Amino acid sequence: MKSCTSFLTVVAIFTLVSLLSIVRAESASPSGYAGSASCQECHENFYTLWSNSRHRNTIIPYSDDFAKKELLTQKTAITIGKYSYLADIRPGAGKVLEAGPDGAKEYRIEYALGGKKLYSFLTTLENGRIESLPLGYDLTKKEWYEAENAIDAPAPDGEKKLNVYWQNYPFFVSEACPSCHVSRFAISYDQKQKRYSETWNEPGINCETCHGPSKEHNVAMRNVPKGTPVGNPKIISVKKMGAARRSDLCVTCHAKQVAITATYNPGDRYFDHYDLTMLESNEFYPDGRDQGENYTMTGWMMNKCVKDGKPDCMHCHTSSGRYRFKDTAKANDACLPCHAERVKNVARHSHHKIDGPGSYCISCHMPKTIFARMQWSDHSLSPPSPKATLEFGSPNACTLCHKEKDAAWANNEVRAWFPDDYQEAILKPARLISAARKRDWTKLPDMLAYLKSNERGEVNTASLIRLLRWCRDERVAPALRSALQDELTLVRAAAAESLGAYPSAASAAALLVAATDDYRLVRVKAAASLNTFPRNLLAKDAAQKVQRAFDEYLASLMLEPDKSGTWLTIGNYRLKRDEFADAATAFQSALDLAPRSVQALLNLAYIHYRLGNVEKATGVLATAIEIEPDNKSTLTMAKRFSFGPASLDKANTHFSELLKYNPRSAQAAYGLCMVSPANRLSEALDWCRKAVELAPEEKKYSGALKRKMSESKK
Repeated sequence: MKSCTSFLTVVAIFTLVSLLSIVRAESASPSGYAGSASCQECHENFYTLWSNSRHRNTIIPYSDDFAKKELLTQKTAITIGKYSYLADIRPGAGKVLEAGPDGAKEYRIEYALGGKKLYSFLTTLENGRIESLPLGYDLTKKEWYEAENAIDAPAPDGEKKLNVYWQNYPFFVSEACPSCHVSRFAISYDQKQKRYSETWNEPGINCETCHGPSKEHNVAMRNVPKGTPVGNPKIISVKKMGAARRSDLCVTCHAKQVAITATYNPGDRYFDHYDLTMLESNEFYPDGRDQGENYTMTGWMMNKCVKDGKPDCMHCHTSSGRYRFKDTAKANDACLPCHAERVKNVARHSHHKIDGPGSYCISCHMPKTIFARMQWSDHSLSPPSPKATLEFGSPNACTLCHKEKDAAWANNEVRAWFPDDYQEAILKPARLISAARKRDWTKLPDMLAYLKSNERGEVNTASLIRLLRWCRDERVAPALRSALQDELTLVRAAAAESLGAYPSAASAAALLVAATDDYRLVRVKAAASLNTFPRNLLAKDAAQKVQRAFDEYLASLMLEPDKSGTWLTIGNYRLKRDEFADAATAFQSALDLAPRSVQALLNLAYIHYRLGNVEKATGVLATAIEIEPDNKSTLTMAKRFSFGPASLDKANTHFSELLKYNPRSAQAAYGLCMVSPANRLSEALDWCRKAVELAPEEKKYSGALKRKMSESKK
């Protein structure tokens, strides 16, 4: 399509660059950054407070002195799968010993992360990648533990073991840990050499993390007498930011998120640079309580106080990370001035003794749960909901404290105290989200009604919309198109993402508008969905009009070129444009990083088959069958390949007979579509439409239809 030419040129350029070296974060700029020590000259008091804070010490270089002060000797090796690990912290050692099927190895301990409850440890691998070692240290229990499995979120069935080697995905933390534990982290990856280069300005969260580069500021301030007002201090002022932007400073680290750029700067809007994981994920209970390591932001956005636009993170925390209300005598001052009446009569409101912990606001509204040996405070500030415990198994503040009691007892207590049953406001959306997770669409009318209700919450609404992409009911698409015009950014972004599952001219028109949204997250999601639509649904000049959104989408894909999934996605991106050679290169890149990726093998085999090289396709497919002999997609493709290019008549007969036997066989209709001769394209289109009609949820059928329709336009 002519209007896509410039876009595809950009794609080609990005791919070419990626084959040489991809930089996933801006390089550090020493010319603009002076370091925290330069702040001490004028801000000595704050510098002193910061230098002893958790933010400053989020990462500590390992040393013999550190080990002597903080760690005890590990006496017994810890076995993880086929490997055993022992930390050697003797003077001059500082390493983790690994013993396994491939022999013994040593990994130098270079840095310690954390220090409040736990320590994690970093090492640099032979390829230059910084990685978290499989052993951690519990400061509370004074013991070494298996850090690898501690970060694994519990699956719905309670299964926790992944049995994945610590240097492989998903225990891939080359940028995940350091990026939030150091200042100005930068990482590059050389695709050809398969080597990393990782740098940072200084350890810890420093002054410039929140205030931006300070070198010009230092020069400006030294040129005027102390105390003299300066028109432009050439520094980012946190005080001048609104509440939302101040909180955004914090949540760029305190969130379960996916980056869509590597260019966030203090004062930027969060959703121009990140996507947020919400209740569509099993790492949350349906009511929003944490079931995994979620880092605050999602719960914070469910906070009604935040919705009113009044508090920000620094209402309760200092910029160096300290809690402002540790003094028990002033513990409830955190809720002032908004809740003065309840704070004044806290015993009456809490139904607990005024001099006990049960009358601290945070005891009931910010209960702590334990995951990965760490305590996490619930920042949604929701009231206790023991009925949610009964329905979903989520923790509640009552029984977290009264461990000898059960949720039924707690539910009876709060129902007696608060007859209006405030829990229903929590349970109503949670039930809908729970049903959507289970693909139970009997509640669809209620789900669609909730999206427009006055009681809806941004996180609940956006989470539900993300889950609706799996519904495939004709009533969903109009609701998603309507949600694209919502006032809430996350709702629009979720709608743009889910609408990709409902291709139509109306959806394409709505997404083209969304691709010009004020927020980058919405634009990226809209471009991703438009990328899956058949070309005939887009006007000839449509792609050109939303070029920026497509460019941003592509850039977001390229943030992690060391991940197999990145290249798998880019391969699919190319494949949908019939760019077979470039798609094959991308799938091969995916296989270079993950040789056992069956999906990459299947896609690569499909490309060879489409190009007429059945022998090569069969060879690739044989590898996939060897890895997963029972994979249905693999076996189906193998059956198709078995006919070969000279036996299309045989294939046609086979699928025709199958369709006579079972007129509703989508696979047979799809087969007839794929083996129809090139000079009978209209016949192939009819069979593809039949396959989509019989199995609209099967993406490969709709994908084949898009390709055939594209061929018919040429």
